[in-house]
Order: sequence, then structure tokens, then C-alpha cells
Amino acid sequence: KADNYEADGTLYYLLFHCYFKNNTGDMVKSKDTLLEGVSKYPQNNNLIESMTMFYSREGSTEDPEEVFGLIKAAIDADPTNADLWAGLGNVYLKSERWDDAIETYAKVVELQPDSYINQLRLGYTYCLKGDAAQDELTKQTFTSYEESTKAQDAVDAIYGASLPSLEKAHELNPKDVRTLEVLKSLTFRLREENGIQAKFDKYNKLFNEAKK
Repeated sequence: KADNYEADGTLYYLLFHCYFKNNTGDMVKSKDTLLEGVSKYPQNNNLIESMTMFYSREGSTEDPEEVFGLIKAAIDADPTNADLWAGLGNVYLKSERWDDAIETYAKVVELQPDSYINQLRLGYTYCLKGDAAQDELTKQTFTSYEESTKAQDAVDAIYGASLPSLEKAHELNPKDVRTLEVLKSLTFRLREENGIQAKFDKYNKLFNEAKK
């Protein structure tokens, strides 16, 4: 019976996917179903994970502020659930809240250090934060070379912080060409820093070999 399904929120989970249709269905009904389901069954992780997917999906114009509290409450109830943490990170990423996303993905990596995708997400988010900082830097004017250099060094430090996670991602999945391409571009950018030129030579070679 439907009542049995609704007893733990499963009915809302199934209805959501019927409406959502892999991001091609009725987004209004999808959202309303999720919000109603989560309000009744806040401990249903399938509903919470669906919510994080819905709010971080490509093309989303939803305001994630309305669900952050719900997601965090679910995490408080199940703090070692890496999927919930990753979902929260995805919503932060979609919202371009770089520091929050980095902090959240770092928690995911702490829980699952040998997950390729989680290491990649953490490293990638540092790169996006670096891109945003670089864009802001190009809009600024400086009164001295020293001031300009200091500001650029701060941006490069953000990019540099992505290296440990990206290198770990490569270690976990050495055949992934996308990771190699990011590592090649990143180490080329930072090649004047101590020890980075050797890393660029390594990843440039591996990337070129992988493309053959």
C-alpha cells in the first residue's frame, strides 16, 4: 500500500524521480515533492541526497539557501555519511561558495580518502576559487610591483593548494586524462615555484602519452 511506502518517505522519493525524469520533467512538481517529503521525513537520506542533486543540477536556478538548513540537519543526524557531505559540497559549488565547498569536500576526503572523485572535487574546487581570485585580480590597480607580486602570490597559493588532492586523484585513477590535463596546466602555471617544474615535466609527458 502507499501508506507503507510513505511510512519512511519512500513514496516521496519515488514520486520525485517520476516527476524529475533525469532533469527533463516537471521541476516545480519535483521540487514541491522533495520539500514536502523532507519536511515529513527529514531522516530519509535518499530524499536528502535527491535534494542536493536537484539544487546542484546543471541549469538550476533554485535558491539553495532554502534547503541548506535541511541538509545540515541530516548531516548532524548522520555525520559520517560521506554522500550527504558530498551533496552539500555540490550545492555550495553550484552557489560558488568556494570556501564552504572546500571545507565540505575536505570532510568528504577525510571520510573517504581513497575515493578518486572526492579528491578530484576538492582539487577542482581550489582551482575554481583560484580562477575567481585571478579574475578579481585583473580588475585591480596596484601602486607598486611589490604590491602586485604579493597579490599574485596569494592567488597562486590557492592554485597550489589544489595539487595534493589532484595528485592523489591521479594516483587513484592514473588513466584519467582529464586529471592529467588539469595537473599539466596547473604545474605549468606554477612552474617557477620550487620543485614544480619537475612535476610539470612529469604530467606533461603522461598527458601526451595518454592522448596517443
